[in-house]
Amino acid sequence: MRRGSFKTRILIGLAIAAFFIIKRCGQQETNPYTERVQAISITTEQEIAIGLQSAPQMAQQHGGLHPNNQYQAFVDQVGNKLVNSSIAKESPYKYEFHLLADRKTINAFALPGGQIFITYALFSQLENEDQLAGVLGHEIGHVLGRHSAERIADSEFWQGMATAGSVG
Repeated sequence: MRRGSFKTRILIGLAIAAFFIIKRCGQQETNPYTERVQAISITTEQEIAIGLQSAPQMAQQHGGLHPNNQYQAFVDQVGNKLVNSSIAKESPYKYEFHLLADRKTINAFALPGGQIFITYALFSQLENEDQLAGVLGHEIGHVLGRHSAERIADSEFWQGMATAGSVG
């Protein structure tokens, strides 16, 4: 390989890295709910759209929605009570709570924008409304914290840095 070609590739790699570093600095914003400075690369509207688009697939991966409407109503009641009595009510997110049919996986999770899931395996282990509120409140915290949006920005940054490294 010629020496000039190697220098050019290094310079291109450095330019790509500089671009992603500058872009990252421009993505810094203060979360109004947590007061944490975060790198965010998508809007709240995009978060909501991603969550709504992904929700059916996530439900399918966990055996679909649980068929017991009373259990689902209880999850909705507790979740909505938390939203309506907290700062979450002031957020732009559209909170929806989903009880999944999965009887084996003990889990709860939130998608970007307010789609919150709890598996029946976890739900069935809870002894009272307070425990359910603790689980759902934790997931609401992930939405307010914009943790998914932050992970998306992190992923974009590191993919860009990997591209920069592969050029050099």
